[in-house]
Amino acid sequence: MQKIQFTFDHFEKAKIPLLDSFKSTNKEIDSILEFSHSQQLGRNYVLSSYLQNRGVESVASGLLWEVYYRNKAFKNPSQLCYAIGWKNEKSNWEISSPKGFKASIGNKDISIIQGSAEHVALFEGYFDFLSWRKINGSSVHPTAIILNSVSLVNRAVENMRKFNKIDLYLDNDEVGKQCTTLIKQAYPFANDRSDIYTGFKDYNEMLMDSLRNVYSRKNR
Repeated sequence: MQKIQFTFDHFEKAKIPLLDSFKSTNKEIDSILEFSHSQQLGRNYVLSSYLQNRGVESVASGLLWEVYYRNKAFKNPSQLCYAIGWKNEKSNWEISSPKGFKASIGNKDISIIQGSAEHVALFEGYFDFLSWRKINGSSVHPTAIILNSVSLVNRAVENMRKFNKIDLYLDNDEVGKQCTTLIKQAYPFANDRSDIYTGFKDYNEMLMDSLRNVYSRKNR
């Protein structure tokens, strides 16, 4: 079995200014999570229901997996746990469970889905990216960067240098706005697209609300 490490978010120094709220505490928890195996979606009912509730099950195939792991902090460390997972740029797993547990198995990093060499879209979370993809369809193919943590915003900035068009889909909260401001300091031509989901925290919250409204109309 592959032994991996769970760490709190780290934020490395970069050549652009950092906001204080993004600086890491540099704390670590060694060897808490241990990877077991991954498999394609559709075999675990709880995880399938989780994706349905988030509204992204139709666009998740090939991008998300069922990830199984053990948590050595549990009373029974051999107990097998499961979550939805996706890979980051260090080839480690980012995971999210239906109970709200989010972590990385191994070193945390951004995730990049390759697309256009000229156009990049930046998202705070993976479910926001999938929500955008569901609403906009598969005909739009910018490269997508997912932060996986706002503490990795400088990693994203480093990877956006080659793009001529930058769209920002960050959260409608104080931290999201700070990230947007920081990125626009480096790339003044970047477009803040958060007005698309005004009134909602993020793209996924807007999608979930629209799906609930559709369901309500069908059941009147």
